Amino acid sequence: MLEIHLSSPNQCGKQAWLAALGSRVNMELNRELRPLAQRCLGPRSPASSSTNLPMPSRSILSVGQCAFDHNSIARHLQQSFGAQVTAAATATEALEQLRTNRFDLILVNRISDGDRAPGIDLIRILKTDPQLAALPVMLVSNYPDAQKKAIALGALPGFGKAQIREPETQERLARVLTSP
Repeated sequence: MLEIHLSSPNQCGKQAWLAALGSRVNMELNRELRPLAQRCLGPRSPASSSTNLPMPSRSILSVGQCAFDHNSIARHLQQSFGAQVTAAATATEALEQLRTNRFDLILVNRISDGDRAPGIDLIRILKTDPQLAALPVMLVSNYPDAQKKAIALGALPGFGKAQIREPETQERLARVLTSP
């Protein structure tokens, strides 16, 4: 596994592309080596036996994350749920993506790194648009008042970046990403 350690105190700054490169290389290696490991070592758990059909890949739109956070979240969701995560820097870019691609979940940052716009504004747009309102949306924020506002607009309970590996967050994500 390729590991890259950033020395910059601002992980979302000018060296974050190194993390993106490391994440991409790691995903490519995992994609190539996982089948070989499964043939040699057998399934990782009884639930992943060869008699079960593979879970279809889920597609997630991640809006407003800086490169470092996007890659960290994307790597976790790919490893935990087999999800493919697409980045959108701004609400405008997200809406363009949503008009042309299918997504199973939308993750919206509290404050967009791309244009500093409040993520709650995008959630309001999504939940009032008849073509997009049914899509599951989660706010990525550790601020309880921001989560309450997002939920009041119709978003699902979200999570803070540091909470992504916690069991409660995993359960929230699994309800969306493992449902038929």
